[in-house]
Amino acid sequence: MHCLVLYFEPCSLGCIGRLVSLKFDTLTVFISYKRNGILQMLKRNLSVKLAPQRWQDNAGDGVFDVVMTFEEKVFDSVLEDLNNREQSLMKTILVMNLEVKDNHEEAAIGGRLALELCQEIEGNETWEDTIDDIVAGFEKQHRRKLVYSISFY
Repeated sequence: MHCLVLYFEPCSLGCIGRLVSLKFDTLTVFISYKRNGILQMLKRNLSVKLAPQRWQDNAGDGVFDVVMTFEEKVFDSVLEDLNNREQSLMKTILVMNLEVKDNHEEAAIGGRLALELCQEIEGNETWEDTIDDIVAGFEKQHRRKLVYSISFY
């Protein structure tokens, strides 16, 4: 088994794709990466962002109303970071997790569902009062479990 360990900095997704292609020069390994979707995943992600992103590195980029995660351990990391930060603005932030497998089909479905959910929240001026109903309706309609927490920063 071949393993390639990459760290967040300073490698862009394009760099990762080139490293995968160069590091494993045998055709068998390249075909394996193509078959298991890693190369397609890199292409998909390149259309959305320059490089992998960590909440801890980007949280200071602005004020957020909603943070959407797609993996429970990322959700936990965001909450831990928010709880450890100085809460200077005392602004409400909704952190939500919609568990999505990292493959093309699930990513497309998860992206569509996340957009729908965010639009519903955005259309509700008092989301803090109705979030339980919004989440319950979403879960019932889509048969997907949402985990959420309201925090401050």
